[in-house]
Amino acid sequence: MKQQIDPRLQSRPVRMLFALLKKSLSGGTLPEEIFLHVDESAWKTCYRLAISQGVMALAWDGVLALPVESMPPRTVKLQWALAVEAYEKRYATYCRTVGELTELLRPRGIGLMQLKGVGFSACYPVPSHREGGDIDVYFYALDSTSMTDEEARNQAELLMEQQGIHIERNHSEKHNEFCYNGILIESHKTFLNVYNTPEALPMEEYLRVHRSPTTVSLLGGECYIAVPTPCFNAVFIGFHAAQHYVHGLSLHHLCDWACMLRSGALSLLPKDLMDHKVMRFLYAFTALANRWLGTPDVVDCDENFATAILSEMLFPAFSTERGEALQGNPWRTFLYKAKRFVHRHHKLNSVFTISLKTRMREVYKNNAKNPARLFRMTGK
Repeated sequence: MKQQIDPRLQSRPVRMLFALLKKSLSGGTLPEEIFLHVDESAWKTCYRLAISQGVMALAWDGVLALPVESMPPRTVKLQWALAVEAYEKRYATYCRTVGELTELLRPRGIGLMQLKGVGFSACYPVPSHREGGDIDVYFYALDSTSMTDEEARNQAELLMEQQGIHIERNHSEKHNEFCYNGILIESHKTFLNVYNTPEALPMEEYLRVHRSPTTVSLLGGECYIAVPTPCFNAVFIGFHAAQHYVHGLSLHHLCDWACMLRSGALSLLPKDLMDHKVMRFLYAFTALANRWLGTPDVVDCDENFATAILSEMLFPAFSTERGEALQGNPWRTFLYKAKRFVHRHHKLNSVFTISLKTRMREVYKNNAKNPARLFRMTGK
């Protein structure tokens, strides 16, 4: 089958952003021709794209490597620099929050393992430039003979409640939520979404066996945070990206996978346990990381599928902005959501195997108590 090329992927701002990210993650030289005589409009588009893709701070490291004559215009450069500085402060707050929670729980025999986020940032060349929004944690028993991990999580959440912190237990089957120091904490009950993705069940069991935490030092030794092993992260980061493909994948996820590939992710995957559709996705994702971010693994993959993944990341067919433009027109909103449902179901079945009946049951469950939600935009 002839490879399909999305012309939007060849636009100058897109090529600029990928060149910056490749430089930030893999080093090497920046292609001079991409950055010669770039006007302010193209730089603004590149900057906005970096923000929307969760890689604004990471791309900045590439900007700093540009020769003076190729730098962004002063207004764009200043705005970018201030945004990076603001994120670095937020990153430090995230690290200290995880460190504070860890120290609070340790005397009670409860461990805190940080998933993705600031813990995973240690895999990046500049940890404080790996962006994140909330903090995903897994509470576990430091001494497995005294209590189970579930009991440890319950004890940790009870301690939060005793401090006047509300625990939201109905948000998701996968995790509970609470705010600590003004930061959203997701307290995981499971690592993956096992409730509507059968392919996740053997992976969940694998992750529980291989969750043995190790410790990383952040903020120059100010914080010590427990993180999963590379074997765990190879499955967790990869499977997490596959599950995100349905509702919103970004370059942020591809950069995470690129960092995992540099740690030998493909050799760490339990391929005998992983579904062939998930592996098809991960090989396509690996090919994208190799082609655009300079990772070492060269793999055979479905090139059209890889291009479709990248196009959906950068130019989603059903963006939030398009949906919000329909606010106030209930029937057009309903039609938009119906088309989006079909599109997402097609994407879902390119990575997992889930029947339309199961998906329709989810829609009914989510909207039965308030069917009017089907006629207005709710973000999902």
